[in-house]
Formats: sequence, structure tokens, C-alpha cells
Amino acid sequence: MASLRYFLKNPDTDGESTINLIFQYGYYEVDYHTGRKKYKFLKMSVGEKIAPKFWNQAKCRARETKSFPQYPEFNARLNDLENTVRSVFRRLINDSRYPTPTQLKQEIIIELEQTKMKLNGSTDKISFFGFIRILIEESKNGTRLTPRGKHFSIYTIKGYITTLNHLEEFQKFKRNRIDFDSIDMDFYNELVNWFYAQGKAKNTLGKHIKHLKVFMAEAFDRGISQNIVFKKKKFKVLEEETDTIYISNDEMERMLALDLENKPGLEIARDNFLLDCYIGLRIADFNKLTKDHIVVVQGIKMIKVLMQKTENPVMIPLNRNAIKILEKYDYQIKTKTDQAMNKKIKEVGKLAGIDDDITTTITRGGKRVSSVVKKYKLITNHTARRSFATNLYLAKVPTLAIMKMTGHKTEKSFLKYIRVTSEENAINIAKHPYFAT
Repeated sequence: MASLRYFLKNPDTDGESTINLIFQYGYYEVDYHTGRKKYKFLKMSVGEKIAPKFWNQAKCRARETKSFPQYPEFNARLNDLENTVRSVFRRLINDSRYPTPTQLKQEIIIELEQTKMKLNGSTDKISFFGFIRILIEESKNGTRLTPRGKHFSIYTIKGYITTLNHLEEFQKFKRNRIDFDSIDMDFYNELVNWFYAQGKAKNTLGKHIKHLKVFMAEAFDRGISQNIVFKKKKFKVLEEETDTIYISNDEMERMLALDLENKPGLEIARDNFLLDCYIGLRIADFNKLTKDHIVVVQGIKMIKVLMQKTENPVMIPLNRNAIKILEKYDYQIKTKTDQAMNKKIKEVGKLAGIDDDITTTITRGGKRVSSVVKKYKLITNHTARRSFATNLYLAKVPTLAIMKMTGHKTEKSFLKYIRVTSEENAINIAKHPYFAT
């Protein structure tokens, strides 16, 4: 017999906790190797919050108390949701479909969106925002794959969620409901101006436009929307080349020479950063490095790793400095992408005297803004991967050979990583035999 219960995600919090539900209906999968049954259940957030002191754990409902006067409406919403879950489940069973928890969750989301639209007087099958949520859920659980048949990365999914949040904020600003048919060139221009009014960078805006085009294209391909405005040339993804830095070989040597024995936090940050300068991996791939990723080919130590983003294998030779750092930490070195780690790397750069004045120019709020900052202030975790590619490029390693190690599929995307000034390029080119005559 199917059972449903609600529970608090954070029952010990002093503030409010979100409420989740668990729906168990006897679904199981058989392990291919052991032949054993593995039971699975539906778990999802219900979109409600409540302080633990107002929650009745035994009844899985809000306490009926004057201290929480909204309990009748609150519990009514939980009852309605439970009825929806059970109704959707019965409908699927009656249709001879025994859904997985993932499939059941998708059907429930669709049902909730359609119910919401009926209450708003709409006759559409599914709302614009409801479709985006379904798309995000499909990208998470793997029912929606990339054109190459790969799973979407967590970074892409996070980007979708951020774009959804911004679009919902834009709807509040417009005070008009956004649906598929309301998206036209006027909408595009208003959205661009709204982002600029908030001081957003051009490339940031471009990412959200790119995601919007993905949402619209998916809706069109599935027959949910007939709007093709996203295909127009003027409905374009805005982007610009940024003044991202790289760390030269000389600067890396200065960082490596620092005595940080009494500053273990900075020492780990420095070693993390330099190691990635030598191997050029994305943070997600760098974090999973172990001894098992080290191979020896014709006496040469290399890293062999399956890239998370592209799911393609790459092999990268290790230089002596990279080997020393790996051995220093017994091949268990890991990095973090949080602000604290980036802050430490900047401090290391300052101690190493990486303090050249760098002029950066970016379009923010629709205006070109220039500023002069010390180079160490621009160092981040991602600078390491750019430094790897740029230093190899300056060393005249063939572009295709570098791309084999960075995992880039096109030269266009690879060249975005190269950060060579006009002066550096001229000096490098001057060494060519053509200029020696």
C-alpha cells in the first residue's frame, strides 16, 4: 500500500525549515549482479516552510495552535498536494504505467503547473516557467541529454536555475505574466535593458540569453510552443572578450619559491594552484585526482582522466614540479572553488610580488568601464587552467596538441583561453626564422 509522509528538512533549526515529502509505493529495481531488490521512493520539496516549534511530527502537519493562526490554510495546501500525488499515481497505474520515482515526480510537477494555470484562468497546456522547471528536472535526472548524448554538467544545471530565477524577477518587475507567446523582440530588448540597469556584465547577460534560447528551442521542438522569435539574428547572445590574466612561468617560479611553512593554509592554496597551472584541468576534474589517475607510458609519468564536462579521456605529461607536489600530498591534493580559496591564492600572488598594474575593461550596465588593479587581485582558481594553455602556446606547442590535453573540441573555444598581449605575441613571433633574416 502506498504511503506518504511529510517531514522537516532541518528540524533543529532556529528559523524556518523547508518541508519535504516521501512517497513509498513499493517500487524497486533488481541489482544486475546480486539479483537483490533495491526499493526506491519519491522524495521532493513541497515548496512550504515552517518553524519546527509549529510542526506536529506525529501528524505530519502544522500544529493547530493560536501561535500559528495560518495553520488551516497551511494544512489544506499539504492535503491538496497529497491528493495530487496520489491522484497522479493512480492515473499512471490505471494507464498500466508503473513509474519510477523520477517519472512520477515529473508528472506531479506537470500536474501542479497545469492546476496553477487553471486557477489563473489560462488554457495553456503548461506554463513557460513550469516548462523550464521540467527541463531542469530532466537535465538533473538524465532523461534529457546533450546533443552528444552526454549528461548535463552541474554547472549547466545551476546556470539554468539562475536564469529561471532572473526571469521570475523580471516578471515581477514587468508586472505582466510571461508566457511563450509574450516573448518577442520588445521582450528581448526590455530584458537586456533590465539586466543592464542592475549593472550586470555583458557576458553574464549573454549566458542568460543563451539559456532562454535553449528553453524556447526545446519548447518548440516538443510542440509546446510555436514561437520562433529566438531564431532571429537580432535575438542574439551578447558576449565580449574579457581581460582575463594568466600567470607566466617566471611568476609561477616566484610563487613556488615562497617559504610558506608557517602558513599551511596559504601553502596548500599555492600548491593546489600551481599544480593546476602544470596540468590545466577544470576544477571538477582536478578535485577527483587520485593515484589511480597516474600512468606511466614509455617511462613518462602522465595523468589520464575522463573529463567530467565532455566525458572524453585526456592524457597530460607531468613535469618535475607537478610530480613533486603530487608526491608531497601523497596524490590526495584537492582544491576548492569557494571564495576563501580564491582569497588565499590572491594573497600568495601578492607575497610573490605579482603586482603589475593591469587595466581591465568590461561592459557593465551597458557601458564600457575601465579600471586599473594589481595583477594578484585578478588571480582565481580558473587562472591556472588559462595559464597552462597560454604558457604552452607561447612555448610554440602546436594548438591541436594543447587541445588534446585541455579537452577543447574547437579551436575557437580553445583560443578564448589564450591570454597573450600584443607585445608578448610580437616578441614570440620575432623568434620565428622569418624575422631573423
